[in-house]
Amino acid sequence: MVGLISVDAQFFQTPDGEVWTKTMYEYHFWDRYLNVFDSIDVVSRMKIASFDEVKGYLKSSGPRVKFKGLPMAIGTKEYLRHWKAFTKGAQEAVKGERCAVLRVPSVSSLFVEAAVRKRKIPYAIEVVVDPEDAYVDNKMAKVFLTHRLKNSAFKANGVSYVTQFALQQKYPSCARLHGDDFKHFESYYSSILLRKSYFTKPRNYMNHGRKYKIIHVANNFNNYIKGHKEVIEILSQLLHDGYDVNVEFIGDGTKRKEFENFASDLGVREKVNFIGLLSSPEAVRQELLSADLFVFPTKAEGLPRVIIEAMAVGLPCVSTPVNGIPELLDRENMFAPTDINGFVQRIETLIDNPDQLTRASIRNTEKAAEYEESILTQRRNEFYSKLLQIANREH
Repeated sequence: MVGLISVDAQFFQTPDGEVWTKTMYEYHFWDRYLNVFDSIDVVSRMKIASFDEVKGYLKSSGPRVKFKGLPMAIGTKEYLRHWKAFTKGAQEAVKGERCAVLRVPSVSSLFVEAAVRKRKIPYAIEVVVDPEDAYVDNKMAKVFLTHRLKNSAFKANGVSYVTQFALQQKYPSCARLHGDDFKHFESYYSSILLRKSYFTKPRNYMNHGRKYKIIHVANNFNNYIKGHKEVIEILSQLLHDGYDVNVEFIGDGTKRKEFENFASDLGVREKVNFIGLLSSPEAVRQELLSADLFVFPTKAEGLPRVIIEAMAVGLPCVSTPVNGIPELLDRENMFAPTDINGFVQRIETLIDNPDQLTRASIRNTEKAAEYEESILTQRRNEFYSKLLQIANREH
């Protein structure tokens, strides 16, 4: 059976019909769905592009995967301007489909969900982030998408959450409120893809020198949510206190120049390396391996893949108690996103006590093992199979 998969992404189709993406949704991402469905139709925003435009991008198309494009809208105003086109595109996309999986929150997925429900097609949602946090800079989108996610979680046949506990409490499914039955079910799993070959042994910091490299990973530099400015402030304070530290940022976007200028204003620009967007997961892994500490003062997450990836290669991590992060880190390694002093004091304590860094590395690699591919694959397969059973029975 074919499964319709709705994602919040920007895809680019070249003249040869191939489809490309900047990050995440490269072809092998679809393996999780192809393990259960014979083939999939992916629906999301799409733009016709030249070959030059997609240089360095990841190929998303391949065998058993087709794409159905929606308008390439970016921002609230463009979504409103293309509202009719989105509605029509979503209605066309669901024609002939027998079941659907929607990754939410997503404005484009709302159009797909409306079209799916109109045709009474069984569907499941995968909750990958809390819109209340993810859209903190857009009050209208935050209120609207938070309300809609509560509604979607209750009405969908199946709901899977990226967290084990946090998001379930805020956006309960019908199965959670009234119990599982044939048509309503719930699960949880991360979006991460961690094969056994990704993992390393825990690190030993006992003979580490005094120079430390802090790393921060966030593909999107288009807002202040991921704590880029906070990391630069943390770095400034560490240097002021006499610690030999530098910072590396992975990612890119419209705010990059602003962050570079902010580092210059604080007098730490030479200690900050903006290396840009790395489309290859292995390239990101190599940068993580070269670092000593992962610092992530994020204001909004579901269950951040970047923290799990850092943990898997033995990095001690300091972050925030946002949504699913307390499921990953100990309380002593989490601070409010703007608690610069808290982050600084914890990092200084870790650097001054290499035994604590070593214990954190051991603890993190053990915790990350819970997100190894085979474990999550089994959970996903069971979730998609339940949706498939409903579709088979109703057709």
